[in-house]
Amino acid sequence: PLTIQRRALQSFVTKLGKEVLSKEISFHTLRHGFASHLVNSGRPLHEVQMLMGHSRLDTTGIYLHANPKEAIENAREVF
Repeated sequence: PLTIQRRALQSFVTKLGKEVLSKEISFHTLRHGFASHLVNSGRPLHEVQMLMGHSRLDTTGIYLHANPKEAIENAREVF
């Protein structure tokens, strides 16, 4: 079996992010992106909470980031 140190994997992800996206990428930013993507795709919050492994919904809320452009478009649809 292939074994890899967490630090080596983090280094690879960081390097790849810089080379491909010109951004700082970490496991933490990937978790934020994962949670936000699920919510923006219409997944229920309790499902995102479960997938993130959080016992409290307010913890999941920390990982969610609103898309300002999308929020404005949604508000316009309501009014």
